[in-house]
Amino acid sequence: MPGKSKPPKPKPPMPHNRVSSAQGVQTVTQELEVHSGPIPSPHTLEHYDNIEPGAANRIITMAENQAAHRQFIEKKAISSNVRDSLLGVIFAFIIGMTITICGTTGRLLFIQHSS
Repeated sequence: MPGKSKPPKPKPPMPHNRVSSAQGVQTVTQELEVHSGPIPSPHTLEHYDNIEPGAANRIITMAENQAAHRQFIEKKAISSNVRDSLLGVIFAFIIGMTITICGTTGRLLFIQHSS
């Protein structure tokens, strides 16, 4: 659909670096956590809840409300498309019958007039 906008691309997560050295040897370990979805990972939700009690529940509720809203909009768009298709068929039939009736009437009048 032309009016439908895509959700913004998520920013790539920042890697966690750990550097340790022993006897002149340096080891670098890089840890990268990637998550995709409507709600953060359970680990991230736990951190939100530690910072602000109840935040995880509010985030999940917000995601549920957004999903319900999106489903409502999609149902409305589908029903509008079905209605528009049906109206198109009905109006095409009416236009076709009008042209047929007018053409037939005009032909009959022309035949009757010329006899």
